[in-house]
Amino acid sequence: KYLRDEAGAQLYHCQAAQVKSLDDLEALPSQEPWLLSSKLVVKPDQLIKRRGKAGLVKIGLDWEGVKAQVREWMGATIEVEGVTGKLDTFVVEPMATISNEFYVAIFSSREEDTILFYHEGG
Repeated sequence: KYLRDEAGAQLYHCQAAQVKSLDDLEALPSQEPWLLSSKLVVKPDQLIKRRGKAGLVKIGLDWEGVKAQVREWMGATIEVEGVTGKLDTFVVEPMATISNEFYVAIFSSREEDTILFYHEGG
């Protein structure tokens, strides 16, 4: 909010939909109509590092492709870097064409805030 107020304009409009059950696949398009008209990205919305390298990010899908991918992944047990877990929550976003991707993480504690930045995202 502060950045938007300082800029005097909307800086970024976030569109994202969370899928927690197969029933969501039928209900979401009426709540989020952009799902039916955009190229999409789908990925697990869980604490998994390096999802892309693990094959857990699919890009350029239409809504039917997203539904098929979520059905394949839902409930699947995966292992990434020695950690095993069951996939049960996913995020769907519009696909954006980008030339550079950066990584930023903010860790806040009572004593200090730490900002991590890396020139290669993903």
